[in-house]
Amino acid sequence: MAEAVLDAGIRLEVVLPFDTDEFEAVSVAPAGASWAARFRSCLARAASVVHASDSSFMHDDEMFGYAARIAMGHALNRAAFLDAPVEQLAVWDGDPTGGVAGTAHDVAIWSATGHPTHVISLPTSNREPHETPSCRSGPSREIGAIVFTDLHGFSRLRDEQFATYVSEVLAVLGAVIDSHSDAVRWVNTWGDAIAAVFSDVTAAADCALGFHEALQRVDLDAIGLPSDLDLRIGAHAGPVMAIVDPVSHKPTYWGRELTRAARIEPRTPEGEVYVTDAFAALLVLKPGAQFATEYVGRVTTAKDFETIPMYRLKRRD
Repeated sequence: MAEAVLDAGIRLEVVLPFDTDEFEAVSVAPAGASWAARFRSCLARAASVVHASDSSFMHDDEMFGYAARIAMGHALNRAAFLDAPVEQLAVWDGDPTGGVAGTAHDVAIWSATGHPTHVISLPTSNREPHETPSCRSGPSREIGAIVFTDLHGFSRLRDEQFATYVSEVLAVLGAVIDSHSDAVRWVNTWGDAIAAVFSDVTAAADCALGFHEALQRVDLDAIGLPSDLDLRIGAHAGPVMAIVDPVSHKPTYWGRELTRAARIEPRTPEGEVYVTDAFAALLVLKPGAQFATEYVGRVTTAKDFETIPMYRLKRRD
């Protein structure tokens, strides 16, 4: 299919779950040397190659499902930008497996969006057996939606203002988090910062926007706090893992994608929520989600971590 697209002069956009060499070793090379050569040829002719994660596979099938959802979300967002129809083409034996990845998973996710799927039937008897090592090489990962917040102007507060800040501002933001407690996997706060991991991207989006809305309802002048206190919020979605912190002795979420999310918020304008293309892709796959993302360009995140496409999050009118 990729070769046919390229031969027809159509742009090929590739999303791989992890590093190209590792993906080739895991998913292409077992089919034979000729397939590896064709794979590399397609990549060389592709308009873009995106890696859903720059961490290792770690024998984690969740990475394949994550990459597929990003690819589908990208297609939906691109189609909306072009005001064009969008359809899924799947080569599938029809086996309705219940795994976290694979063609059955991808067809089910796409079906929920209401867009059509065209299936090229592959008889089960013709399918080549393919085995992947089942042992993980590290802690299990899950796909989480990550939100980081920061309060612009916090460093100007004096001792006599902190009790008011905690009771009138932080408590209001805490109530927003509490309203999504069923989807909150982990939350931490220090000073003016809040970090949270959600199991659902729509809950993360609603909470991030809810933070801004809650702060706008606080009369900062009336309670003796600087009137220009405002939130900067960044959000991302990706693989995270829970590991007990040997210092606090509490389960804490870790991972490369939390580092990535933490670098977004310092580059977000006050009063806005900026999200990554991964967050925007997973969000558009949610049927009935009352949120929209608007592309704002490529942004270099804090500490020159990376330059990536960024989107502004808002509620649908």
